[in-house]
Amino acid sequence: MQRHAGPAARIVMLQLPLQRAGRPPLELRVRVAWGFDERLRGLMFRRRWPTAFDALLLPQCTAVHTACMGFAIDLLQLNGGGRVVAVVQGLRPWRLALARSAAACHTLELQEGAVARWKIRVGDRLPRLPALQAALGGSWR
Repeated sequence: MQRHAGPAARIVMLQLPLQRAGRPPLELRVRVAWGFDERLRGLMFRRRWPTAFDALLLPQCTAVHTACMGFAIDLLQLNGGGRVVAVVQGLRPWRLALARSAAACHTLELQEGAVARWKIRVGDRLPRLPALQAALGGSWR
């Protein structure tokens, strides 16, 4: 896990395996949007998906907007144990996505097409998500 110094000290980058039923795990480079400001800004004011990471994790966030974004995204809504409980593909700019499952606790944003390309589906999971939460202080806020 890598924490950046300076004003953006709450930005955390790490590798997380996505376990996919009947398929090999997929290693994702994940940026964690730790605080309110990072979650609110997310991918705003970008014209394309950043190359530095594969996914943006929004802890304790189940409502996502694509305001001021120049591209569409895919979303995974995760429960507290890191299991995918809902999938949204191709959320276009200037849209809003709310929780599609009462079990949703967190959102993982991906580049548009990633869900289809990596064959991600409901039931897949990020098994280290609970351990990550504990390592980062036990609270996402």
